[in-house]
Amino acid sequence: MKYLSITLVGILALAVGFFVGFHTGRQSPTPITGQAIRDNSGNYQFINPLIGFSLGPKTLFSKYTPLENELTSYINSEKAVGDIASTSIYFRDLNSDEWTGVNEDAPYSPSSMLKVIVMMAYYSAAESNPAILNETFNYKPQYDSEQDFVPATPLTAGPQTVQNLINNMIITSDDDAYISLVENDTQGKVAAVNTSLRLPSPTTNDISNDYMSAHAYSLVFRALYNATYLSADDSEQALKLLTETTFNAGLIAGVPANTVVAHKFGERTQLDTNGNLEYRELHDCGIIYAPSNPYLLCVMTKGSDFTKLSAVIAHISSITYNYVENKK
Repeated sequence: MKYLSITLVGILALAVGFFVGFHTGRQSPTPITGQAIRDNSGNYQFINPLIGFSLGPKTLFSKYTPLENELTSYINSEKAVGDIASTSIYFRDLNSDEWTGVNEDAPYSPSSMLKVIVMMAYYSAAESNPAILNETFNYKPQYDSEQDFVPATPLTAGPQTVQNLINNMIITSDDDAYISLVENDTQGKVAAVNTSLRLPSPTTNDISNDYMSAHAYSLVFRALYNATYLSADDSEQALKLLTETTFNAGLIAGVPANTVVAHKFGERTQLDTNGNLEYRELHDCGIIYAPSNPYLLCVMTKGSDFTKLSAVIAHISSITYNYVENKK
């Protein structure tokens, strides 16, 4: 069942909170206390499912302070030469739940990373109504898309199953598939995911606004990895799809070949009223299944050149991978 292992997850998370200092080989002057993130939807009478868990501020985890310092130094050097205007990074060790970051709460436009939430919404609905994935919605490829990273394999115009739309939306980041799924979400499935995961909302109805941080968005992948929102099978299926994404210029470019990465990128181009470029945003967030242990890395960037931004993300990914693999 959907939340069968939630109690055990909660107990283990609390145990990690008390003993993380011991397992990292250091003594903490104060106990590490945790805070549960629960569904709080009011949909249940007797349970309140656990979505995630926070062990406290990054200052508690000195093991990753050198990584934070190295990333900060690199970001400052790239800003100095003008390759980026700003960057936000969130890192989380998925074995210990220790984390660190750089400007991790700075807001950016999530853009195509919202597609993961749409996938989760439909998979969640299918757990009580499996037939929904075989329903057909109209796919209209004539949408005026502003994508720079255009899908190589758009679907055929006309009726497409929900599962086909999800596949193309995630694997090729197809905006038209995304729009079809969102337009047919008449029961507020996407909104329910946002509410359960405590995700921020844009201050206006324009989702291109900067309102989502790397730290906040990380809970999407944490919920999938821990199977605390979807069932274990659906979480597995969602992450498998995310390992098949065709965008290889960010996180994947910074790790050794054949390293499994479940991730989603997002892009945004902001023009002024005269059509001149103001700035671009490029993000890549996901789970890197490194040999020593899996970790979550979310990088959000702002600048003027997608090529430079993707190179920065790749270098941040490389720094992080090398630190994780060599720290032991």
